[in-house]
Amino acid sequence: MNLTVSVVTVCRQNRDELVQTMESVLRQAPPVDSYVVIDGGSTDGTLAVLQQYQEKFGGRLEWVSEADDGISDAFNKGLARARGEAIIFLNAGDVFIDNGYCARAAGLLEADSRAAFVHADILFADRLAGEIRLAARDGQNLGRGMPYRHQTMLVRSEVFRQVGGFDTGCRIGMDYDHLCRMRAAGMRGIYDGSRPVVRMDGGGVSVSREREGMHEAVRSLKAAGLWNCHTRFGYVRRWLGWCLRLLLVQGGLRPFLAWLKKRKYGRGV
Repeated sequence: MNLTVSVVTVCRQNRDELVQTMESVLRQAPPVDSYVVIDGGSTDGTLAVLQQYQEKFGGRLEWVSEADDGISDAFNKGLARARGEAIIFLNAGDVFIDNGYCARAAGLLEADSRAAFVHADILFADRLAGEIRLAARDGQNLGRGMPYRHQTMLVRSEVFRQVGGFDTGCRIGMDYDHLCRMRAAGMRGIYDGSRPVVRMDGGGVSVSREREGMHEAVRSLKAAGLWNCHTRFGYVRRWLGWCLRLLLVQGGLRPFLAWLKKRKYGRGV
């Protein structure tokens, strides 16, 4: 029997996107064991939607609506309420496009007791390049950024007990910070590369916020004891890539940047 699964969704003032996400969770077969929605005190009708879906989930839905201190705080609230033996965080606006992913990922964890998580690819609706497939990079230098797509990471709940929850000091890279602690503890994952499993909207983080995220990444690497020559070299490559993208945007060369992205990632499949 597969591990029990909890899906956690955080949202604020995005009722319509939440509906899309909840519908995709409902389509998971077999059904996820528990679904937790953490709403940051929305006033756009989100509460009515949550009440409406209470019956659809047949007692598997738990939700709270109150002010929070950012995404990390909301994640931790969801973590505290998640009852599953494995947990996945799927934000409002992200949707499962593989209806069997949660069960398949839970089965992979069940079959390999040494694995801390399972991860897969996503389809990303990029504003410049259109829909592209973002694949995981298991061998990527951690200094270059997040190698996995957190919307696909089904993580054993015991991992959170071992390395802790999400750092509320992180405003952007809380998933990256958590991965750094997992890496420092010697934990590894399983890659399910059969197909993209989640579609993510490319509303995304601007280049200015990406710079803030890079600063957070250095702090996370240092705190985990992973700031070394290898990760520093990877970080320099990440910084140079960010500078190039910024120059292309500011220089009015967005079509060329879109071409580069398509060449790097390819079309979504």
